[in-house]
Amino acid sequence: MNFRVLGFIPASATVKLVQAGAINGTLTAGSVKANAQVDVQLTKVRVFGFPILSSKSCHTVKPADVPLTSAPGFDPLKGGKLTATYGIPPFTGCGFLTGLITGITSGPGNKLDVTLTKK
Repeated sequence: MNFRVLGFIPASATVKLVQAGAINGTLTAGSVKANAQVDVQLTKVRVFGFPILSSKSCHTVKPADVPLTSAPGFDPLKGGKLTATYGIPPFTGCGFLTGLITGITSGPGNKLDVTLTKK
């Protein structure tokens, strides 16, 4: 993920979304509505291309609620696209950067696009 700190400082992060429970939902008239719980993990953070964090413990204090929805016509046998807008909880385990990372990344309005494919 690429982003800008304070609107102008180039930064990037490697983000892992780890499922933290069962995904529950419904398929009604060709539309999916489901809720996923994910632990948001930051494994690497770079600013100006320089690594400032490499961690196996930097993650959200609780799982994020991700309300997934599809467009009408979703076919569970073929797969398709699901989208979500969700909030990211505060972070923990990021060392001295925990407060900064929480301040920059936590909050509402995060977008997620998922494409499901048949295995």
